[in-house]
Amino acid sequence: MKKISGIVFTAVFALTGFCADCEQAKTGKITLAILGDSLTNCRYQDRLMRRMHEAGYTGYTPVGTHTGFSASDEKRPGEAAHDGFGGFTYGDFIRRFQFAEDELMNVQKDAEYEQMKRLGVAKVEKKDWRRVLLKSPLVRFNNGKKTVDVQAWLDRVNGGKAPDFILIQLGNNGICSMTGDIDGRVRNGELKDAEELLARLREKCPDAVYGFVSPFPGSEREEDFTRNYKGSITRDGARKSLGRFRELLRMWVEAKKDPKVRFIDLWDKVDPARDYENALHLNGRGAVHIGDALFDWLSAAVR
Repeated sequence: MKKISGIVFTAVFALTGFCADCEQAKTGKITLAILGDSLTNCRYQDRLMRRMHEAGYTGYTPVGTHTGFSASDEKRPGEAAHDGFGGFTYGDFIRRFQFAEDELMNVQKDAEYEQMKRLGVAKVEKKDWRRVLLKSPLVRFNNGKKTVDVQAWLDRVNGGKAPDFILIQLGNNGICSMTGDIDGRVRNGELKDAEELLARLREKCPDAVYGFVSPFPGSEREEDFTRNYKGSITRDGARKSLGRFRELLRMWVEAKKDPKVRFIDLWDKVDPARDYENALHLNGRGAVHIGDALFDWLSAAVR
């Protein structure tokens, strides 16, 4: 009997205890976690779940703190659980913490609200600020300090157990606006944070398979970028920086020579002319293409 254990992707998948026989593997439990950003808003994770269940993988179980929209704090039946959060980066998953009201002085609350206004969401009522400035599900406040607590996250989303696969779908935020020494900034920033995130996860999920997902190219339409970013980010600039990050991420993963850490290249799986709702966010058509590509990857991995 062959066992398959885990994968990371700016999301999370874990597979354990599956025999080599495909039919038996289909009926076993397969757990997958996604650590992602606002691209989860297009619901590619729902498409992946649907494809897995339709293919007979009845034990496929996505795990996470919420379903649906990246800022949601709810879990709804029939939707795939995940940990996608709008605006998140690798570093946010190991550092970002929104203090609860009983842990924060009023002056600090006001500072957080001012930050929210600077992010362009001043129209949100102050009582609803927490839905905008979200904290990482891996970070908690302990004895006056921020602490990365992967086990607490596992307790919350998967009964304390590591998922079989962990997909990490990150790298769009911050990268798309980079100019100048992109290689240096990525190696000293995003990839250092990715290394620490992976190390923290592996402390509690050593047997998981980690799948790092490539960035996507963005919309073909320059007017989408003009409308969304008012000239601060251009189509060609975003395409250049994201494309270079794609190659740097690939090289970083391949240099590890670790069968449990894999690069998932989805760059060419979307159509920049037809699959985008705006500059960087996929529409329903794009979600189908990404969900189908992830299905191909995951169903091959569990055989």
